[in-house]
Amino acid sequence: MNAAKEAKAANMNIRDGLRKIGAAFLSTREVSSQECVYRCMPELWLRKIFPATVFVNTDSVDKQVRNTKTKQELNDLDDESTDIFKSNIIKRYCIRPASIPAVDNLFLAQFAAYYYKDYRRKTVKVLMHNQKCLQMT
Repeated sequence: MNAAKEAKAANMNIRDGLRKIGAAFLSTREVSSQECVYRCMPELWLRKIFPATVFVNTDSVDKQVRNTKTKQELNDLDDESTDIFKSNIIKRYCIRPASIPAVDNLFLAQFAAYYYKDYRRKTVKVLMHNQKCLQMT
């Protein structure tokens, strides 16, 4: 609209007026507000979301599928050890500390929703509703 008004105000001939309007269409476009904010602040993350989706296998114990440890982890075990499976959410739920009442009173679904294991530091963090973080080893 602005290009048409400028062409009319400048008394351009039809050919030059259409050229100005065409250039305006080719050089401008509408963007959403989200895209505009992202273009202004590209350091924002678009893909990282929290909380993540966690699958909790509630099948019977004999039907549950478990992952085995890596070859390096298996080599590091004692020859007599039978602990060949990686830890999963159900195993960590079963061994949660009873000495911490806030963690001991959690259901499996609540534990899975607020549980976070930091594999780099080998610590366990349980996020509670009031955003306090309990550390367990």
